[in-house]
Amino acid sequence: MTNKIIQSNPFGAVSSADIQVFETEISLTLTEDYKAYLAAHNGGDFEKNHFSTKSNPKDYLVLEELFSLNCGEGYRNLNENWNFAESCDLGEFATGLSKYVFIGSGICGVCVLLNLEKGQVSMYDPDHIAVETATELVATLEPIAETFSAFIAGLKHEGEVDEEEC
Repeated sequence: MTNKIIQSNPFGAVSSADIQVFETEISLTLTEDYKAYLAAHNGGDFEKNHFSTKSNPKDYLVLEELFSLNCGEGYRNLNENWNFAESCDLGEFATGLSKYVFIGSGICGVCVLLNLEKGQVSMYDPDHIAVETATELVATLEPIAETFSAFIAGLKHEGEVDEEEC
């Protein structure tokens, strides 16, 4: 069974031109599967929204939101939040984090990241990490899925998992 959007972003999908403008603004190229998601849905709530990391496959967190491009009030905007280092107050690590785009958030304040070089989706938990270099910080990112499409397909329904407590 595929994962479906149960509540669409009321501001609608975006065009390929909108996506190209965004890529030009950030000087990065998004993965094809993520661009397809933005073009089709551009946010919204999924029927299945629980995820785990590869290192802790039985511990599940809730995906609270995936950011949207050019959206209105009440939605976290990808245009404003894409820069992981800036959004998470990690400016001193900015150079080492430039290939990661902050695409969404989960319960307990975790960040969902898309690695633009590998296509991999990972999680950053700011409450459990104390590092001194960008290399150390990248080493703490917990892989969730090899691609954005695999991340969405791997999300579970709340009845299928035991949620983690913060």
